[in-house]
Amino acid sequence: MASSLSLPPTLPPLSARVFEDHVDHVWIAECQELPGAMSQGDTPAEALANLADAIGGILSVRMRQHLEEAPPVEAVSGRVVELAL
Repeated sequence: MASSLSLPPTLPPLSARVFEDHVDHVWIAECQELPGAMSQGDTPAEALANLADAIGGILSVRMRQHLEEAPPVEAVSGRVVELAL
């Protein structure tokens, strides 16, 4: 019996909006496509690097939550392969 593995589609391109906060004198970067993904830094480049870290953390948590909520997989015969995500 053959089974197929359904992988989630790749992420669409993400964009960032970077702006200066004149009150706190920092740069803010936020991802428009991922609500809640926001970070700051002393420079625009630092804010973007921090945003990349924040996005990685958010996606990691969401993936873990999705895997924990997934129904149990029935045992099937076949071979084991490693997947790089």
